[in-house]
Amino acid sequence: MTTPSSWRVLDLPKLSELAAQDSPVRDQLKALGNGADEAAAGLAKLASEAAKDTGVLFTGVSIPGEEGNLDLTTLTVSVPVVAGAEGERAGEEGAREVTTLPSEPVAPDTRPGPAQNAVMLAAGPAARRESFDLLKLAPPLPTLPVFCIEYAVRVPHSDSVALLTFTTIAPSDPDALRDQFAEIASTLAFA
Repeated sequence: MTTPSSWRVLDLPKLSELAAQDSPVRDQLKALGNGADEAAAGLAKLASEAAKDTGVLFTGVSIPGEEGNLDLTTLTVSVPVVAGAEGERAGEEGAREVTTLPSEPVAPDTRPGPAQNAVMLAAGPAARRESFDLLKLAPPLPTLPVFCIEYAVRVPHSDSVALLTFTTIAPSDPDALRDQFAEIASTLAFA
């Protein structure tokens, strides 16, 4: 996965390997002074738990105004954890449903409502879903529109589906965001 250089990214599985990432994490946390050791260990533990329990593998954020970024946008790449899967806790409450992809390409859904398309990525065929929702915040904050594009692509040699989710609060230019998200999604590859 490649994001523009202005995006801030966190590769959770790599960060969770504390022995491999200890020095880089500590270097980035030097501003904390004496608390860097504890913060590095805590961050690595948090990353490890996120990767294991939620299936989130990678997260990134685009901050408005940095190197031409349009809006505050988050990106997550996850392989949702399914209860009962090998190595997982069977019967765990709150398990997520996994999006399944059609075996044959489907025509774009032209009905009113969220856009649903079948697209081809370098990582393989993907289902693309676009939606606008309203985020209700506590007063005095206003209700804000949220723009979301999600790509679901089958993980090779597996029954799992990887989800790329782009979420933007109060989008200023959805057309430009669509283009940027499509460009980022096109770089997804499985090692």
